[in-house]
Amino acid sequence: MEQDYRALAFGRGDNVNGRMPRSVSSDMGRNWAVSESPFDPITGGQRSTIQRIGDDALMFVSFTPGARFTDDAGVEFEGRGMFAAVSFDEGETWPLRKLVSDNGPERTLNGGAWTRDFTMSKYSAEPKGYLTSYPGADGTIHLISSMLHYRFSKSWLIGKRA
Repeated sequence: MEQDYRALAFGRGDNVNGRMPRSVSSDMGRNWAVSESPFDPITGGQRSTIQRIGDDALMFVSFTPGARFTDDAGVEFEGRGMFAAVSFDEGETWPLRKLVSDNGPERTLNGGAWTRDFTMSKYSAEPKGYLTSYPGADGTIHLISSMLHYRFSKSWLIGKRA
């Protein structure tokens, strides 16, 4: 899909129908249309991030208290914590969602700041953090939380569509 050059933002607070607010501007931010997003709202100690990945997709990373995910084998499971969602239509829909976890053995990690200790497993990821992301020169996606640094490829994120 061709980029339409609108501004897209997701908010914290002032939820719309119990969901995270989604704001779109078509005039360089002078006016914004606010609507309900498909994502759980976030609270204190949490900040989401959005980034273009390649020419054809947007990546949004946030947090959920619990949502359905599908693993690489196609098996559905209930997961919680930090997740990444991918849109191929400039943020209109988000058909791919993946828990940001390495699927390693269950263990305790320290996320620093308000996050502190949390359990990382196939079913749980970091529950809080102030997020930012940036693309590496080699195409690696870098995701920074309050204290931890995650690195992954677009192929890992979107699976067979890459």
